[in-house]
Amino acid sequence: MMKSRLGMSASEESIGLKYIFCSGTAAAIGVLLTNPLDVIRVRSMVDGEGGLGGKAFRYKGVIHAFNDIIRKEGVRALGKGLKARILWYVANDAIGMTAYEKFKHWFGVSRGKFDGGNSGYC
Repeated sequence: MMKSRLGMSASEESIGLKYIFCSGTAAAIGVLLTNPLDVIRVRSMVDGEGGLGGKAFRYKGVIHAFNDIIRKEGVRALGKGLKARILWYVANDAIGMTAYEKFKHWFGVSRGKFDGGNSGYC
């Protein structure tokens, strides 16, 4: 069996690429689904700072903020910051999950011992 520059066989490298792809894809999907809530959270936090200065709060709650943003700025406003969040979370999850699986392999932790036996490559 031929080893690569990383000291891994071709099948081990293939598995590593699968982990990177799968964890990155999962992170991107998670970001796409949660970004509108993150926009509302950040705006509510900034709004709260303005409220301390004697101004009235702009949003009365999550639903009110959601409706107000869509009404005043359109649906696209809920996607603000999406590119940066995708880059951050895809890189973070792809590196973290791949490293986790590699460390399990290097330290001899068998599949199923800690993960309930349901772990797959994707």
